[in-house]
Amino acid sequence: MYRRIAILLLAAGILIMGIAQWDTATAHAQGGFVIDYGETESTDDAGGSTTSPNDSSDGGATAAPKQEMVTKADIRALLQDGKTTEAEAAYLKWAAFWKQDEPSLVIAIERDVLMQQYRAGSFDALVALTRAGDVEANNLLRAVLAGGAADVPPGQLAEVLQLVGARRDRAMLNALRLALYHENSVVVHAAIEAIGQIGDTRLVADLMPMLDEADVERSIYLACTLQQLGAGKQVVKRFAPQLRFPMPGLREKAALILGAIGDPQGWPVLQAMLTEKQSPYYPLVLTVLGTLPSVESEA
Repeated sequence: MYRRIAILLLAAGILIMGIAQWDTATAHAQGGFVIDYGETESTDDAGGSTTSPNDSSDGGATAAPKQEMVTKADIRALLQDGKTTEAEAAYLKWAAFWKQDEPSLVIAIERDVLMQQYRAGSFDALVALTRAGDVEANNLLRAVLAGGAADVPPGQLAEVLQLVGARRDRAMLNALRLALYHENSVVVHAAIEAIGQIGDTRLVADLMPMLDEADVERSIYLACTLQQLGAGKQVVKRFAPQLRFPMPGLREKAALILGAIGDPQGWPVLQAMLTEKQSPYYPLVLTVLGTLPSVESEA
């Protein structure tokens, strides 16, 4: 699907390798030093003077005619002017001389291709454009999520919800509410985590009742997010008494939930579960204990 993008990145990589090999061979043959083209681009992409890769570092040699380097900012300007072909050619020529490549530029260069692929049914293409900061793609993605995203595979949907959380996109809160009732647990867990990252306390009322029916794993996700939303004390108040319940499973669930949010009341039960390697809780115990701060990190 992304063959053209891969070709662009590969071409830039080949240029870098070729230049590095040529410089090394020249340096060994002439007893000189190896030119570091990583230092040729200005630290400010937006403007300022740039150093040409043709600049001579040897004062005794005749310098080749200088050619102004094309920066990432220049390529962005070409894209804004609709000059996609020129932008692609400039990227292929100059990316090898930059300190650090920028894959999002490749996505932007291939925008028209990716939009065509999205309209042909590729949701991945829309996500790639959204990650690259494309405004139209972001709006289209919001519309897909707001409509319930019924046609989006669960794995892709979970990835998108993670992106929503990482961006703290409050405009997607209603879409996250819908995702809480998705049939796929991976999607639900991604939605719960995204809500915690966004940090809107209004969703506490949506999350707290879910603890009634949630299994242990989902309860851990819910407890961690509720703590992020400032409702940790409510979680402790609800589950601390259950540590004394004799019914099978309730005490273990309470200990895992309390342990996940760092409340020490559940630690003795967690220690016993760890020693006895109780199934099916043992993997969750390892996960929860792995998130607790060590003595060294507390010091």
